[in-house]
Amino acid sequence: MSGKPVPEYARFCYASDDMDDRAGIDEYTAWENKILAEDSVQHLGQFVGRQMGHDGPTTFVSHTQGSYNVVFRFRLAAGGHGSDSGTSGRHVALRVPRPGHTVAALMPEKIENEVHWMQYFEEHAIAKVPHVYSWSASWDNDIGQPFILMDFMEGESLNDCLIRWLRSTDPADRKLFRTSFEQVAALYLSLDRHRFDKIGCVTRASSGAWAVTRRPLTHDMHDTAVQLRDATSPMHGWPTGPLRSAAEYQALVASMHSALQNSLRTINVPASWHVDQDKRLYCVLQEGAAIDMPRAMETARTRILSRYAFAHPDSVAFLQPQRDADRATDPLPFAIFNPDLGAQNILVDPKTAHITALIDFEYTNAMPAALARDPPLFLLPYSLEASFKLGTLSVWIEQYRPAVNAFLGILEDLEKRQHQQARDPPLSKQMRESFESMQWLVRLAYYSLDFADAVFCEQRHLLPSLDEHLLQIAIQEYQDHTKRQIALYEQELATLTRKK
Repeated sequence: MSGKPVPEYARFCYASDDMDDRAGIDEYTAWENKILAEDSVQHLGQFVGRQMGHDGPTTFVSHTQGSYNVVFRFRLAAGGHGSDSGTSGRHVALRVPRPGHTVAALMPEKIENEVHWMQYFEEHAIAKVPHVYSWSASWDNDIGQPFILMDFMEGESLNDCLIRWLRSTDPADRKLFRTSFEQVAALYLSLDRHRFDKIGCVTRASSGAWAVTRRPLTHDMHDTAVQLRDATSPMHGWPTGPLRSAAEYQALVASMHSALQNSLRTINVPASWHVDQDKRLYCVLQEGAAIDMPRAMETARTRILSRYAFAHPDSVAFLQPQRDADRATDPLPFAIFNPDLGAQNILVDPKTAHITALIDFEYTNAMPAALARDPPLFLLPYSLEASFKLGTLSVWIEQYRPAVNAFLGILEDLEKRQHQQARDPPLSKQMRESFESMQWLVRLAYYSLDFADAVFCEQRHLLPSLDEHLLQIAIQEYQDHTKRQIALYEQELATLTRKK
């Protein structure tokens, strides 16, 4: 992008408040140093052995960190009565939430939701998932942490494999690349068979039947709570039970959209995005006298227009079935949707490209089915997030188009073999129409609020038109609020700098 003007939409990709981030990082670092101490790891191993009914040695193998969790891998070695119960040699994973990166008040709910969905997937044979041996949603246990103890699943992330196969000129690797598309197509058809009457999380009744009985806890809900940890009640107004319509979900998104815009102090501070030597994105915020206030005010104006456009009653159509008749008659209009279902969380056998497991279900919900009928956005190892922030979205789309077409051709063939073409319209047709019309990009904003204002800027013509004159008071009030927020941020930044 050097020497080229950055597209307007890129300026709406904001960074979270770095001073608030610092508190979360410090909290996690202190916790990590404590839990990774040798005696703590030994205690975790003993706990795992007891939970598994294994009297032999339990050996710590490794630990990995995700965005929100830490996974400890243990091997149950031979010895004791556990060897007779079939546990010897087994590798298990103990997963605990990361303090500082997970809102404590939401930890129990996240754990419970994830366990329920993993059990649902396992029971309905949707895809291979880790078997859960035990779990706790509270801190009242022997390790003082909410946890999930489950099978450790072998496999390599699909993302790493895609990178390798895409670079390779070996025909065998190209075949594996195609096989991975076949596996993902089969997964999407398997997911598409499951329908629900409400938006939220499933639980199992005493009768054994599954139903949506709990509110949704989405990735955006959690991230809003994390980013606004110092704001007043970022969870105020959240639902207490399942949602019953796409319009109710739209209203939930609108409330979070408003909370982020009003509470994130740096959201309108002009910034630029860059890539470091390790290919990681980082943001540079303007500071002090260098802050371009006219640009900040224009950004604030557009954010208000974006918020009102996505909350407009006509925009709910993006979350509903394509056909008017289906909107009125479908008794089960909601489908399984997980924004974290991506190449990083799909494990495959690198020798066959067959899926060995899906992982990370904490933000899975029954959601408006339209979200689940967009094409997968992980078919190539190119970052959509980076394309927004660096202003290369058009390049990403053109690079991605051949992969989408290849995938949809495979999906169509599989639908015919599985006799799923009878569905009107079939999933492949809905995905193709979504990609060609760019509606997938609008729907992205309804589950990735970080990009909502950028999407509005880039695809404004797809959203309802607004009478900006009627919004002048709201725009002026938000611009005044933005000035106050920037002043508060600058004041705290100056205080912190003096202390250093």
